[in-house]
Amino acid sequence: MKDELVNKLNNDNETLVFDFDTDDREKEGEKLLNEIKGKISAWKNYTACFHFVGIGQGGNVANECIRELVKESDFQDKWWVQSVVYVGTPLYKNKHAFNETDAFRGKGKAYSFGNAYDLTHQAIAYMEPNDQLLKMIAESNSNLLSIFTGKIKAQLVATLGRLLSIQGFGTSHDNAGNIDKLTQCKDDVQGLVEECINACKAVFEAFPGLVKPLICPSLIRC
Repeated sequence: MKDELVNKLNNDNETLVFDFDTDDREKEGEKLLNEIKGKISAWKNYTACFHFVGIGQGGNVANECIRELVKESDFQDKWWVQSVVYVGTPLYKNKHAFNETDAFRGKGKAYSFGNAYDLTHQAIAYMEPNDQLLKMIAESNSNLLSIFTGKIKAQLVATLGRLLSIQGFGTSHDNAGNIDKLTQCKDDVQGLVEECINACKAVFEAFPGLVKPLICPSLIRC
């Protein structure tokens, strides 16, 4: 779109295409800022606005850039961000954010476009706030869920052992013994379900704000 935009805008406008590395979005935001500052070094005496279009994690790179851009003295005097367009960008609540009041200054706006069937976007929106999600992941590797997962693994091993010990039914087999084993397996499955429910309850009690019942009605019935 670069050539087309240049033809429609005046000669003082600049269009910058920035390729980034998603591994360090903060660092990439700084690189983008430096490239922008190189482009606009002659704009200090002019009123100007900025438009950002971020594809995927490029939107978060733009956010990191904007967060530093608003600190520039020239920006505070006579510049502002007119628009930020996110295309398929997974947005976070507590990461890669900038102060919209300082950036837009009552003139600009953010726009977000994405695929409604993108499971990544849905998961991020559902599991917010993400800091609690990260804490839950850390806790799941410690004492919070280790007891439950240990019980579940042990029960699965015992149940599989019973099933594998059944050689068949017929006149030459211990049918009564095999039926007893199947009954025990049924009890094992019931125990597994109970352990899974207890594990879920433990997570919900530890992180009461993690689940949004209105978004997932089935959790209310549990």
